[in-house]
Amino acid sequence: MIPLLLNARTFTGVVKDEGGKPLPGVSVMLKSTAGRIRAYAITAKTGAFTLKYEGEDGQTDSLVFRSMGYATVTLAAKTYKDGRTITMREEAFALKEVKVKPDKITQRGDTIDYLVSSFRQKNDRSIADVISRMPGMEVGKDGSITYQGKSINKFYIEGMDLMGSKYGVASNNIDAGKVKKVQVMENHQPVKTLKDVVFSDQAALNIVLDEKVKDMWQGELSLGGGATLQGKTDALYDSRALAMLFSRKMQSISMYKCNNTGKDISSEVGSLASLEESVPTAGGLLSGIGLGRTGLDESRTMFNNTHILATNWLFKTAADNDLRLQLTGLFDKSLERQQSQTVYTDLGSGAVITQDNDARAYRNEYEGELMYKENKDRLYLVNTLKGYADFNRSLGTSVLNGQTTQQSVRPRERYVADNLRFIKNFSGGNSFSLSSAAAYHYKPGTLLISDGSAETLNIGQLDWKTYTNFRHRLWLLNITYTVGFDLKRQNIDVENAVNTATDKYDEYRVYVSPDISIKTHDVSISLNVPINWRYRSLNSLSAHKFTADPSLYFSYEPTARWQLTACGSYSWMPQDALTSMPTLVFTDYITARRGNGQLDYIDAFVLNAAARYKNVISGFFANGGIVYSRMGNMLMYKGELVDNVYCSTPSDQRSSVSMITLNGSASKSFDWAGLLLKLSARQTWNNYSMLINDNVQPFRMGSSEIKLNISIKPLYWLSADLTSSLNRNHQTNQESTDGYDETLCYFTHKLRTYIMPGNWIIEFDNEMYHSNDESVSTTLFSDLSITYKTRHIEIGAACHNLFGKDLFERRYFTDTQRIYTSTRLRPREILFKVRFSL
Repeated sequence: MIPLLLNARTFTGVVKDEGGKPLPGVSVMLKSTAGRIRAYAITAKTGAFTLKYEGEDGQTDSLVFRSMGYATVTLAAKTYKDGRTITMREEAFALKEVKVKPDKITQRGDTIDYLVSSFRQKNDRSIADVISRMPGMEVGKDGSITYQGKSINKFYIEGMDLMGSKYGVASNNIDAGKVKKVQVMENHQPVKTLKDVVFSDQAALNIVLDEKVKDMWQGELSLGGGATLQGKTDALYDSRALAMLFSRKMQSISMYKCNNTGKDISSEVGSLASLEESVPTAGGLLSGIGLGRTGLDESRTMFNNTHILATNWLFKTAADNDLRLQLTGLFDKSLERQQSQTVYTDLGSGAVITQDNDARAYRNEYEGELMYKENKDRLYLVNTLKGYADFNRSLGTSVLNGQTTQQSVRPRERYVADNLRFIKNFSGGNSFSLSSAAAYHYKPGTLLISDGSAETLNIGQLDWKTYTNFRHRLWLLNITYTVGFDLKRQNIDVENAVNTATDKYDEYRVYVSPDISIKTHDVSISLNVPINWRYRSLNSLSAHKFTADPSLYFSYEPTARWQLTACGSYSWMPQDALTSMPTLVFTDYITARRGNGQLDYIDAFVLNAAARYKNVISGFFANGGIVYSRMGNMLMYKGELVDNVYCSTPSDQRSSVSMITLNGSASKSFDWAGLLLKLSARQTWNNYSMLINDNVQPFRMGSSEIKLNISIKPLYWLSADLTSSLNRNHQTNQESTDGYDETLCYFTHKLRTYIMPGNWIIEFDNEMYHSNDESVSTTLFSDLSITYKTRHIEIGAACHNLFGKDLFERRYFTDTQRIYTSTRLRPREILFKVRFSL
């Protein structure tokens, strides 16, 4: 990397016509003697350009300036003087009949354009399918999108923020054939008033639609039906109704989806991006009955009946003003069946719990959001009102250590939240800001415990966060002075067979925070040091505390291809009543815990550094990083198994937890056969301590993940996607290896083959799972589908789980447990579908 920095050079200048008028859109290329393009740039509206080059110095390199209607200008790079003005002469010429092939990936400034037609295949349905095949980007199982290892912070459609954080509705339902380009806007700051002041290393995505689908309503209707082919015959369905409009002043996506085929569609209406318009959140203690880890795709294990209603509307009330309304309803009934054996490693005696769970989970959730936003260069005003309510419950039967036990839990939640933010920029780099966010969460819950008794648990939490700041410019520095106030108030009512109590927690925080930031051509630095005074009370205890929580961010872009970032922070983290409450509370039917009843805290230190590289011309993207974190003053808990209930109680011991993570990924697209290679890896070392028989024992958990993806289309009618991954976990006691030294490796291989003659698409999917664990067998799944597809209609049939595999076994371990599971799988199924596109 050092030679790259030493040989890097930046060319700058302005291109004008013979009359002195700036020429935008002129191609500026650095070429070798052999004609190879080493680097390129495009002139801005002012005619200015900046071209960065890294690599070996070329003695005969030339700078070439080209624009349609003007004579090409060629200059020697060796003698070129930065900042000069290049004059281009108009020249008429006759166009020849040529075939123009646009570049797959191009870059202008911080914006990278991916041409969808260069990555799309006939079998791609949604734009998310195409994005997953673009170098530098990944699409997670939940629909979340990352670019160069970082989650995106915005998902725009034609430059408009219709979806907010729920962009899964758009990415999973917009037809790939209706999208022209996917734009990546690097280092994106969504708030215009904070540009070059508050820095971001996250990117935003912008979906550029084909002109023919703008300013008109579009629709889609998909109907599917089938049946199971093993055991009891059950009817299957998988349907969708979709309506969309994308115009300059209004956008809308509304849909109804339903299926009972195991496909998880609930993630489409979940929050996938962290936004600047955040509202305070509240934790909980209860959750629904769910499966332990299976290592399989959920479509193999989930017996669901899911219905989703979602409508999203965005109105442009002015050029930079948005009014957005989002409403969502989710209805689901899921059946789950799993046998498990859990060994609690922190008990020393090898205590074991065996379970045979047969559970039914019901989700009935409603959510709404109304947002008004003005996002201008000098004014930012946004108000977001959110509301949520659910009526979730889970019921089941468990054979617990040979005894039949009923399960029932109602982990319900309601909340209302409002966030107001105002920023005004004045001349001279000065600005004023005011923000206020308030939320009230109410979580009424009930739980049936393994001994047949019941627990009632009601949590109420009020949060209010408000601050104001003033910013001014001093030379190259932006200096911000912030004064704020935070309030958190918790009330937790617990009633069970052991105790009945009410725990109350109050926290008041007053802080001042000087912030200094500087941005030059290639360097961004910000330093923030909040000085806090907190008053806290837990039941009859109270205390106050002064703390400082400094954070530093640094970014350096030595060339257009490289970006280096580093940041570090220290936080004094108070523990609220959910952690510290002295009342014994059951969190599920066989697990209970209590806190120490003290005003506790954790010291947190985080340091991370990352390097990102991209070569848009060759389609190569790579990134790597290291993250170190240390959590100090961690209270240690003692575990005890009594009457099939695992109970953790606080001890008088303290410990620290440290973690180091190395991660990296690289992707490269090739012109030959549409080949795409992606490789990612992650290694984590987690050092922690456990109390075993009242002795503090140091442990280390190491986990590794390596993933390779190959996508290729050697013939116009044949393509394949191969994904192979290795997950390795190793846990060891660093003082004694007796019974605590074990390594588990799991391998997953997925091969999707597409045969596409004419309008037909034949898809044959194979998945193989195997491990180094001899007690778990190798498992192979196969699916087959045949589809006939035209522009407006699609008809097909699919058969899943051809071999009829009905059970999947797996062993894994956590910090304190070793678990064996045997999970019931979906049977062999057949499904017929018809899809109409309007």
